[in-house]
Amino acid sequence: MSEKLSSEFITGLKNILGNCKHSDVKALYEKYEGHLVVYEANYTSGGAFYAHGQGVSFNSAEVMRGSIIHKPYQTAFHEFGHNIDYVMGNGRPVSETWGNNALYDAIKQDFDSLKGDKTDIELIEFIKKEMDDNQWTIMDVASVSDILESMTGISYPLGVGHGRSYWDNRLPNKEFFAETLDGAASNEKSYQIIKKMFPRAVDIVHRIIGG
Repeated sequence: MSEKLSSEFITGLKNILGNCKHSDVKALYEKYEGHLVVYEANYTSGGAFYAHGQGVSFNSAEVMRGSIIHKPYQTAFHEFGHNIDYVMGNGRPVSETWGNNALYDAIKQDFDSLKGDKTDIELIEFIKKEMDDNQWTIMDVASVSDILESMTGISYPLGVGHGRSYWDNRLPNKEFFAETLDGAASNEKSYQIIKKMFPRAVDIVHRIIGG
């Protein structure tokens, strides 16, 4: 990892992790530091991504700055979360294999509890009102918006997401795993909102990583 990242980037990353409130998440990134692979540190052709067998690609300068939906370095923790997911699963995402796909079962149970007797559209409108009432920003709810998109098929439900077609024949597990980790490492508000809406699933992520 270090050979493609500047010392400034690595120092910033470690400083953020040093302030992480979740000891198991902090220990996870430290444990797998030697397994994190950066393929492209100055990627300018689109968003950041992890490709199994290749590594993480992102624009270091943009990751350090953050954006309207990500705190500084949050994108790095997200993509490295995907990297760790595959390393822990020995080439298959542990988020999908652990406990006979227990993470998906928990996401589905949490979603059903959250939704109750509402339609998908009613649920999104309800959460938008909660967002307004609590003055949550797009940065606070970006990860939850992505998971709601996967479960409802409504593109960018709270203003951000991958787009509904992204989820065709794709489970939400890998994104949920990485979003829980990136929030716990670098965006506590995001983590708390994910935990509020998907408590069973967040607990499974902590169990997967050994917390």
